[in-house]
Order: sequence, then structure tokens, then C-alpha cells
Amino acid sequence: MLLWRRVPLRVGREHWRELAVLTVFNMLFWHTLIILEVQSLSSRRAAILGYTVPIFSAVLGAIWFGQRLAGRAWLGLAWRGVAAAALGVLLLLWPEITALSGRPQGVAMVLVAAAGWAVGTQLIRRTSGCSHAGAVVLDDAVHRHLDDRAGDSV
Repeated sequence: MLLWRRVPLRVGREHWRELAVLTVFNMLFWHTLIILEVQSLSSRRAAILGYTVPIFSAVLGAIWFGQRLAGRAWLGLAWRGVAAAALGVLLLLWPEITALSGRPQGVAMVLVAAAGWAVGTQLIRRTSGCSHAGAVVLDDAVHRHLDDRAGDSV
């Protein structure tokens, strides 16, 4: 698709630092922490916790990046929506939380991973010109490497 649209895959040196920062937040935090915690959490719990990225993105975007939440701000509906989503995740996790006898570090790792991805989402919206094609190529290379490593350990 990128070749068909004639999007250049080359990333200029002036964008390498920006691409490296995006890679750390969008890929490294998420994949490293998820791979480390996969042994300690049920897939159900990990999936629900993973879907907290939009909640973190909205909250961190508003607090750290000064992004206004869309909606009728004068009624606070956007913030109520974020709170409702967080409450929904909490309710879905409630049976899991009550059974959390010995592995809270797994939950913390997934939440940190989700928050890191949310920061990366906010940062990528503010890129100065770093080719998204370069990010796609780097993303593909990292995924292939992780897939190869996972295949070696099976």
C-alpha cells in the first residue's frame, strides 16, 4: 500500500531521535512489559487491562499535553465518559481483582505498558515530520524480531 501511494520509506537523520522516542513509547514499553507479565496474568485480565490505553490517552493528553477532551465541556461530559470507561474496566475486572492474591505486579506492569502506549499515542500526534512509513517499517522489523524470539522459546 505504501509503495502504491509512493510514500518514501526512508527516514532522514534529522528524524531519527524523534523516531527512537516514538519507538520506546509505542513499542518497547508495551511489548517488553506484556512479554514479562504474560506468565503472571490470565489472558482475560491482560486483555481488559490492555484496553485501558484510550482511558490513559485521554487523561494524559488532557493533563500533560493540554489537549481538550471533545464534547460538551461545559457539562463535563467528556470527563464523565472517561470516568465511566474506567469504572467499566474496574467492574469487568472485579472478579479478577478479588482473586489477586499474589500477583499484583502483573497488573501494574500492564497498566504501565498501557500508559506508555498512551504517551506514545499523544507523541505521535505531535511529530514534526517524521515519516509514518518509517515508523511502520520499524514496527514491522521489531514485530518480526519478537516473533522469531518467541518461536525460539517454544
